[in-house]
Amino acid sequence: MLLLAPFLLVAGIGGWLWMHWPDEGVIDPQMRIDALTDELQQEVEARRQAEAEQQRALRRLSLLETEIDAYREDVERQEAELARLRDEVAFYERLAESNDDASLGLRDLALQSTGQSGVWDVVFQVYRPGLNRSLDVRWSLEIAGRFEGDDEDTTLDHEDLGVEQERDIEGFRLLRNARVRVVLPEGFTPEAVVVRVEPEDEDGPDAATKRGEWDRMAGEGA
Repeated sequence: MLLLAPFLLVAGIGGWLWMHWPDEGVIDPQMRIDALTDELQQEVEARRQAEAEQQRALRRLSLLETEIDAYREDVERQEAELARLRDEVAFYERLAESNDDASLGLRDLALQSTGQSGVWDVVFQVYRPGLNRSLDVRWSLEIAGRFEGDDEDTTLDHEDLGVEQERDIEGFRLLRNARVRVVLPEGFTPEAVVVRVEPEDEDGPDAATKRGEWDRMAGEGA
């Protein structure tokens, strides 16, 4: 019996250890929750970074689209200016090559703001086809409109408008630019500008007249 005692003690200790040894297949629930929480946080951070990168990409795309639009508008402006210059060159070529000296012409009638209330510059071109002899011409300018409180239209001439520029063009040939400063009377609302050019000589070419609507020209020249 004494000889079996050590064996029984060892067997008892081994059995106790076997009963209380932790099972490797059992996972602690809190550890699993912590692991899932870490994974979720990583996914959230990755999503946040992806969304931030997407926003940066959208901003870059918006900037590129703005630059493309500005470039397109610039190209369109340059093409329009090129077309205008081509038309100008073609006009000057026709003007110089023409042999028709029986007419005068007016073109490019426009208004330009001076920055002063009621004070405007009226600009226009007088032309005569052909490289022929020079002649003396005279231009006149009128502005039609209405005074406040009046029921009828009124036409103002160069004296009413305070025009100081010389209206005679001596030795005119081919083309001449004109700029006329006008001062509108207080309470007067302009509606149209009428420019006329005629030769001093009764036997000269026919007179020319050009009319422009004030509101349209004022909007373009503001």
